[in-house]
Amino acid sequence: YAPLTPAQSAAYDLALADYTRDVHTYENGERTGAVLALLTRLKQICDGLLPEETPAADMIEHSGKLLVLLPLLDEILSRGESVLLFTQFVRLGEWLQSLLSERLGKPIPFLHGGLSPQQRRAQIDTFNQDASPLPFILSRTYSSYRTKTPAPVGIFGPGWKAPSDIRL
Repeated sequence: YAPLTPAQSAAYDLALADYTRDVHTYENGERTGAVLALLTRLKQICDGLLPEETPAADMIEHSGKLLVLLPLLDEILSRGESVLLFTQFVRLGEWLQSLLSERLGKPIPFLHGGLSPQQRRAQIDTFNQDASPLPFILSRTYSSYRTKTPAPVGIFGPGWKAPSDIRL
């Protein structure tokens, strides 16, 4: 369990207030789209996804999940184990990749749907061949791509449906 930080709570309240303010202006069909957009935005806020201009290093103090994840990740890596980190948002994966690459002093692979088959294979090979423990970030679009990895640990967000979204 990871509580929202004050910044996340404020962003959550603002998103709800914006929707509540505008909901009466939507036609019936628009209202459905607006509700879905609101739910996605609230999920992004809960996952710690901040505005695009936010540097990756600033995410730590604004994300309850990162405040829980980073010590957990340090513990796993200190035991010599690699770890799979799953995210539903590519932008969050990119931030994690940047943040963890800087913290660990080496490139961190991130497998997502925007990569070519060759790039995906290179990411998997990097992870599988690295002798030191390493996190491997995977987005939900990874679900159609099969691989075997040596990681004994996987960390999933609450919205992740592992049995249907990933096939190892």
